[in-house]
Amino acid sequence: GLAAHINLGSWPVLPIFDVLEKAGEIDHMEMFNIFNMGIGMVLAVSAEDAEKTMKLLEDNGEAAYTLGSIVKKTGDDVELV
Repeated sequence: GLAAHINLGSWPVLPIFDVLEKAGEIDHMEMFNIFNMGIGMVLAVSAEDAEKTMKLLEDNGEAAYTLGSIVKKTGDDVELV
């Protein structure tokens, strides 16, 4: 009964994805389904642990971004907003 609510623009998208989208004439939203737009590993942590988790990752040289949240499902499993 839950879905991932992903905020578009909350992470940097590498220029290669623009090239692939144009060269392949792929719909922008379809790019997220096909290539995941450069999102690597995702950690789902409680809101209470989010700040601590971000600091731990950054202290260890990892780029980290808050992508969104887990919400009650009203449609798709992943909601891109």
